[in-house]
Amino acid sequence: LGGMERGDGLEPLGADLGEGAEVLGELFGAISDRRKVEFSYREHPRPVEPYGIAHRRGHWYLVGNTPEGQRMYRVDRIEELTVGEKAGAFMKPKGFDIKAAVDNQPWETGSDPVVATEVRFDAEVAWWAARSLGLPEPNAELTTTVEVANRDAFLGWVLSFGTSAEV
Repeated sequence: LGGMERGDGLEPLGADLGEGAEVLGELFGAISDRRKVEFSYREHPRPVEPYGIAHRRGHWYLVGNTPEGQRMYRVDRIEELTVGEKAGAFMKPKGFDIKAAVDNQPWETGSDPVVATEVRFDAEVAWWAARSLGLPEPNAELTTTVEVANRDAFLGWVLSFGTSAEV
């Protein structure tokens, strides 16, 4: 999986690693060597102790520790990546599981207190909400409780349903 386009190398086959692939090598090296990274993300500087990278739903994600706690960043939105010089600059938490970290929904990870919030979805979007929440697909409208630790991410998700969702 060299990530090169066909015809650029001797290999007859290649793989499209997606947007952001140009920094995957640097991120992987930083994770392996436990070097801190810093980058611009949505026009804000982000210092991160990188724990792992994973591919989910067509995008690469970096998971790591920040001054605000554990966060996940979409790699194709990372700009101006710099990798620290000091190897062994941090310790990854014992038992850290990248799969569990990226399986979380964006509103499940954050520093806000966890609040159980009831949401009702109209029948025409209930299947999509159920799929996003890991619930069985309903035959009609869906009313469920969602645990929220990041209010902004949760509101963004609910608003994506327009008038078909009610908190």
